[in-house]
Amino acid sequence: MRDLKRAISLNIKELFFVCFSFILMVVVSIFFIKSNMERQLSSNAEQVLNTAEVVIMSRLREAEVALFNSAVTIQDKLDSGQGEENVVKFMRDLYRHMNWPSDHLPGYMNIYGYIKGKFLNGMGWIPPDDYNPLERPWYLIMHNGDGQGLTSPYVDRITGETVVSVSWSMRGDNGEEYGVLALDMDLDRLSRYVRSLQFSEGGYGLLLDQNLNFISYPDVYYVGRSFDAVSPEHARLSRELKKSQALHGLALTNSIGEDVVAFIRPMSNGWYIGISTPTWNYYRPMYQTFAVLMLLGLTLMLLLSTLLLRFSLAKLRSDASNESKTAFLARMNHEIRTPLNAVIGLSEVELQNDLPVNTRDNLEKIYNSGTILLGIVNDVLDISKIESGKFELHLVKYDLPALINDVAQLNMLRIGSKKITFKIAVEENLPRALYGDELRVKQILNNLLSNAFKYTDAGVVTFDVRGERRHDGCWLTFTVTDTGHGIKKEDVPRVFSAYSQLEAGANRRIEGTGLGLTITKHLTEMMNGSVRLESEFGKGSSFTVLLRQDIADARSIGGAVAASLREFLFVGSRRTRGKSLIREYMPYGRVLVVDDVPTNLDVMRGLLMPYGLNVDYVLSGPEAVEKIRMQKPNYDLVFMDHMMPGMDGIEATRVIRQEIGTEYARAVPIVALTANALAGNREMFLDHGFDGFIAKPIDLLQLDTTLNAWVRDKQSEETLKLAKEQMKKKVLAEKASPAAKNLFSGLFLEGVDLETGVQRYMKDDVYLDILRSYLSHTPAMLDRLRALSQESLPDYAVAVHGLKGSSYGICADNVGHLAEELEFAAKAGNFALVLDGHEALLEKVENLLANLRSLLARLAEKEGVKPRLDTPDKEQLRILLEASRRFKFSDMDKALKSMENFSYEQGSELITWLRRQTDDLEYDAIRDRLELILSSGQIGAVPAETAEKGREEDTGH
Repeated sequence: MRDLKRAISLNIKELFFVCFSFILMVVVSIFFIKSNMERQLSSNAEQVLNTAEVVIMSRLREAEVALFNSAVTIQDKLDSGQGEENVVKFMRDLYRHMNWPSDHLPGYMNIYGYIKGKFLNGMGWIPPDDYNPLERPWYLIMHNGDGQGLTSPYVDRITGETVVSVSWSMRGDNGEEYGVLALDMDLDRLSRYVRSLQFSEGGYGLLLDQNLNFISYPDVYYVGRSFDAVSPEHARLSRELKKSQALHGLALTNSIGEDVVAFIRPMSNGWYIGISTPTWNYYRPMYQTFAVLMLLGLTLMLLLSTLLLRFSLAKLRSDASNESKTAFLARMNHEIRTPLNAVIGLSEVELQNDLPVNTRDNLEKIYNSGTILLGIVNDVLDISKIESGKFELHLVKYDLPALINDVAQLNMLRIGSKKITFKIAVEENLPRALYGDELRVKQILNNLLSNAFKYTDAGVVTFDVRGERRHDGCWLTFTVTDTGHGIKKEDVPRVFSAYSQLEAGANRRIEGTGLGLTITKHLTEMMNGSVRLESEFGKGSSFTVLLRQDIADARSIGGAVAASLREFLFVGSRRTRGKSLIREYMPYGRVLVVDDVPTNLDVMRGLLMPYGLNVDYVLSGPEAVEKIRMQKPNYDLVFMDHMMPGMDGIEATRVIRQEIGTEYARAVPIVALTANALAGNREMFLDHGFDGFIAKPIDLLQLDTTLNAWVRDKQSEETLKLAKEQMKKKVLAEKASPAAKNLFSGLFLEGVDLETGVQRYMKDDVYLDILRSYLSHTPAMLDRLRALSQESLPDYAVAVHGLKGSSYGICADNVGHLAEELEFAAKAGNFALVLDGHEALLEKVENLLANLRSLLARLAEKEGVKPRLDTPDKEQLRILLEASRRFKFSDMDKALKSMENFSYEQGSELITWLRRQTDDLEYDAIRDRLELILSSGQIGAVPAETAEKGREEDTGH
């Protein structure tokens, strides 16, 4: 019993997982079975309705054909001059034939008509004096036209029964109008057939005419009455039926209060055919299946739980004899990791605080040393497990592109300040997903790449991934090549030996135990693979790993994914990317940034600030061309926005390269900034004179790599050394200044990821300036978007492109995604799609601006100062204008108070003037000035009469 309790306690998670898995399996199975059965029942209902419609329409057509033949015969008699007696005799013969006992559906009751001004019929009925055939339904549907018609159900004057009539307009050969001939159909037979329709026990059919009156219904009270009369719910559904919409699987309550599931759809002649069944009978097969599934799941869950406990008990008894062998390893694992985790954790916590430079340097050394020591412990434990035979592989399905991207991104950080170019080569035909031990595959690749970066001071590290499919598996070939130190020929056999490090004296400054390659070899062999080394001392090394993995998803990753991996554009978490990035200080560099959206310029200003660069910012292509033409100064790098109104980035680059005519203009590095960084765009930009491109929102690793390649790596060693000294002085100065406040602590802004924004721009005040810029400049962008028309789609695409970039820049991804969708639609000329999402975008942005305005006000209150904007908010000015037009003082006061919460670079005097005029109830003056401001876009615009009045007030006249 004690062993059983121990087995249960040791496997509580596994038991919970088994129970949860089977419960989940049952729930998912029920969901899919319910969905499939509903589709099947719906399909059965459709088949019944299709068959019923065919039968009903065929019988209606029989009646139409019979009437047509009769009409032709009567027309022939009249054309040949035969009299009324012959026509009546023909009708009587037809009447006797129609009423002969028959099982035909629907059956014919009488033939009659209004012929040459007289009512004639086949059953010899003599109409009373008040009978007017011209007012009967069978005549009214035809007297205004030729051909054939079908009436709604009505009460027959002759028999008193509800009938449906088919009518035919007759004309002679000479065009003379003879009258209308009609044939009554027996609805009783038709109703019996329809009511008999069912696809489950207790079901019934129903038939409605074109006016939604019941032709057939189990409750005879409603026959001839409107569908609306059953219940308010039926009245609501009738509106959908009138739109010719089919109703499938509706839950209804019928006339006797019974819950039913109904299927109703229009017929080709305008009638409606339907079928319904009691809800319980409809779902009974599902309930029975669900019960079987739950019973089966419970049985399997209990069986597997029992087997799990039996295996656990057997393992406990087996492990008891080996506990003494593993106790030492487990104890050392705990004894080493516990203090080591404390060292790493506490030093990391302290590094978050403001510390003196020397203290920070010492703590960083402690943190780095602890991390290295933890890696050593892990390596030793892994080797111990491997040698003791306790190392196990855990096979899972994993995404191959994601694995390649994770390994690449992790090892990019190892470059640090080294002048190393990292290249990735990936085949397009690699499978999307594989089955294997993902963590151990990553461990193998990280060991190889970390060695490549450790032993390479400058040059190139290449990561090559290829695959060959054989049967249901894929043989992966990973090759890591570097231009580093290389390995002597005599040392190659010792590379994979445990507890050894080659050239220990020369490599004493490189951390590691020498176990990484040994573990790599063991892990590779455990996966039935191999590892091969080729090296030349002083020139570099190449490690090749061959692994077989089962294929979980045979679809190829394709060219787009392969290209995104090669260009480090594979989608990943932007919050963690770049968080550990070491930004080189580059005060020697000069950079030009070109973008038509001021907020985007502020974003770049925040991202470039840590580098200490000398940066100029311009808002258009022509300004950029003029800057390059003047060569004051000469720039090391130009960041050029792709989409700008007027002269876009491609045209500006063409002018710089081809028309300025200087060697500097032809050679200055230009990198495109684009929010459309699709695979294949790299070649497009290179073909148009660019030297590369960076995706928006700006990827920090791409930005850092670009700056290192085009600015840092072009400098001399003396310049780089001087920059490092300046960086130390800068750090000391920052430490001496008051500590920066955590402005956004505890704050939330709907639609914006503030935490990611602070991490992205590194300083709260930098991010705050970018948010203020967005609030100031976005209303003007909305004004451009509001001028939407079919003809303005190209301009709209440019404007919404700018909004997309600036929204991504402040981490408002929801707005950015919606703007991106509308940009693509505008570029495709799809005006309807743009129009469909236009108002939603405006509403989202206006809500975001309102929330941002409130956030800045709270920050100002927190800091004890008013937040500062460039100019008063135009949206609030519009609200004030509308309120003045309606003489709504309370709305005017509310808008003014909202604007008075801020201070302004330009427009403070306007707010003061508006407050004075509002308090004096000068509605006309306010309206005149605001109309001029909003129409001209000039905050300082003042109507002549308003200015004159202001001068009079100021002089006391």
